[in-house]
Amino acid sequence: MDKELYREIDREHLAYIIKEINKDKEKPFKMANEELADEMFPYIQKEFPEAKIYKYDYYQFIVISKRGKNALIKRMKSLKEEHEKKIKQIDQLLSELK
Repeated sequence: MDKELYREIDREHLAYIIKEINKDKEKPFKMANEELADEMFPYIQKEFPEAKIYKYDYYQFIVISKRGKNALIKRMKSLKEEHEKKIKQIDQLLSELK
C-alpha cells in the first residue's frame, strides 16, 4: 500500500479490512459502521477497483466479485422472505385484534 495515500485514515484498520476481504473474495464483507465504511471505501476501491458497496439497514456490504454479489442477492432474498413471514404474522394478529 502507498503510505502517502493512506496517511489520513486508520491504516491498521484498513489493512485489516483488506486482509479480511482477501480471505474470501467470493463473500460480501459486512460492516456495521456506515461512517467508517464510507471513509474506507475509496481506499478499498484502490485495492479492488471492481469493489461495490451496498447498504441495508445499518449494514454496509462490500463485494468485489460476481459471486460475492450473487451471495449478497441470496442473503437479501432470504431476509426478505423472513420479513414477509413476520408481516403475515403481524397482519394475522391485527385481524384478531379487530
